[in-house]
Amino acid sequence: MKPAPAIAVLIGRILYATIFLMAAPGHFSAQTIGYAASQGVPLANIAVPLSGILALAGGLSVLLG
Repeated sequence: MKPAPAIAVLIGRILYATIFLMAAPGHFSAQTIGYAASQGVPLANIAVPLSGILALAGGLSVLLG
């Protein structure tokens, strides 16, 4: 791969991973868990933080390849 496309792919991976990495910490706040519970999410105390862990893992896997 030529240098310019390789750099574009790297920048794209970083930007895409940033979406997940920036969203992950919000899944651990009491406000987010409370909102999910008020909307009827079953086991919101477990499901919301678990989704935050998945978002963090997904963002890191995209970033690190």
